[in-house]
Amino acid sequence: MSVYQITAKTGENIASLLLDRDLERFDEFLFAGTQLNKWNPINLKLNLESGRKAESLIFNDALYVFDIGVNLVVNEKVKNILIVELKDQLEFLPVNIIESSETWYLINVINSIKSALNRDKSEFRTRRNGSKGALMRAVFSGQDIPADTIFTFPESPWNLLSRGNILKGLIEKNHLTGFEFIRCKIDNDPL
Repeated sequence: MSVYQITAKTGENIASLLLDRDLERFDEFLFAGTQLNKWNPINLKLNLESGRKAESLIFNDALYVFDIGVNLVVNEKVKNILIVELKDQLEFLPVNIIESSETWYLINVINSIKSALNRDKSEFRTRRNGSKGALMRAVFSGQDIPADTIFTFPESPWNLLSRGNILKGLIEKNHLTGFEFIRCKIDNDPL
């Protein structure tokens, strides 16, 4: 059974987002893996770098956010479809997009699986002192991840991962746009 990382597509004519203020505390966005009791919506703005014009951008159902680890913002349509079957696995946190009157949501993954990552087979940057640094390539331990589970893991808590086709199937069945599925390596999988 496959594990997919789900993210938003990017491209020259596809709308993407930036944080509308300096990030005062990066760790306020490292919340994945637990349900939040309190959330103060953040402001996002369109990425208009390199002369991009707002009126020429394509607004998909999922948009990429460049400034923070959580890289997926979805519209009300996506929220309403996914919440029916995945309400115990995902939380939808409202965000404000300055140039949009539509309601958008950051996806918070409620389930963190500590043993999901095979640390021996995954690749990390090596720090100058010889210790493991940033995760470069994840290899997952398939036996520790239940089927049809949406999850994250402590080393990279802002990732949206899915074991099986539950999330991918809902997105494809409902023709939701802007999602990208990256198949991840699993122990003993010839990927």
